[in-house]
Amino acid sequence: MKTSFKIYIFLTITLILWASAFVGIRAGLKVYSPGALALLRYFIASLAILPLYIIYRRKKENFTRADIVSLIILGILNFSIYNVALNTGEKLVDASLASFVIAQSPVLTVILARIFLKERLMLLGWVGLIVSIIGVLIIALTHHTSMRFQLSLLDILVAALCSSVACIMQKSLLKKMNGIEMTAVIIWIGVIPLFIFSPQLWRELHHATLFQTFPVIYLGIFPGALAYMFWALALKELPAVKAINSLYTMPILATFIGWLWLGEVPKLFAFIGGLIALIGALMVHFSKVHLQQDQLKDQFTGERFPLPLSKDRD
Repeated sequence: MKTSFKIYIFLTITLILWASAFVGIRAGLKVYSPGALALLRYFIASLAILPLYIIYRRKKENFTRADIVSLIILGILNFSIYNVALNTGEKLVDASLASFVIAQSPVLTVILARIFLKERLMLLGWVGLIVSIIGVLIIALTHHTSMRFQLSLLDILVAALCSSVACIMQKSLLKKMNGIEMTAVIIWIGVIPLFIFSPQLWRELHHATLFQTFPVIYLGIFPGALAYMFWALALKELPAVKAINSLYTMPILATFIGWLWLGEVPKLFAFIGGLIALIGALMVHFSKVHLQQDQLKDQFTGERFPLPLSKDRD
């Protein structure tokens, strides 16, 4: 088997595992409440990722107090608030539509970078931003009679915003840690606040069978830990831009897995809205990539514009 073929297998496994997380959450919510599900999933993930951390860790850099504060904030945003918000939203929003909304995280990242980092946005990016907004509005309007659905959609947008803020913050940390190291550390940090849901989880565990708990175990071990290993292996050989571009296939994969696993079929216009939003996100992404390539040519500026090498998660 050629090495390049192996890498594409690793990448495919990663995408399937991360896409399946949206569906696994829906399955887990049939028994567990959003907070209890988040705690159980990432308690399992915190144990499962420990061997990967030991394998992939490298010589420690000197961490400043600001780095430590950033890690704490990242853990709370990426694994506490993000997962409770996403789980809460997925109580009513199916896996397919949730994945399309989360796919807007790069769009929000570009907006935040424009506001706080003063990074430029090309015309293609502005057009993509408008297209993304139209797509999300179409998703919302397909369920215009349900205020609860609108609030659930807002919860998922909050999760996407958390992911976007984290993406901005992690740039400096990725110079001192690799992706698996950083993910392990912020999982361990992020699971701590989730213990507030431990009484609720304890009660729900007593009423759940092992079969009903299996989706949560799957979420913790496979999308929560192993997918990062395959992602790291893929990134060793593939150009970062090519690997990151592949992440935009996850909503389509989540739609297919949701149909196979749970029999979920999104409304036609909601699915079309998701596709439109995804096209907008792709436009913003490629606008950003071209801008970074242009800026990297300006060596006299002394500035670096690294691509985000961590995934935008489930």
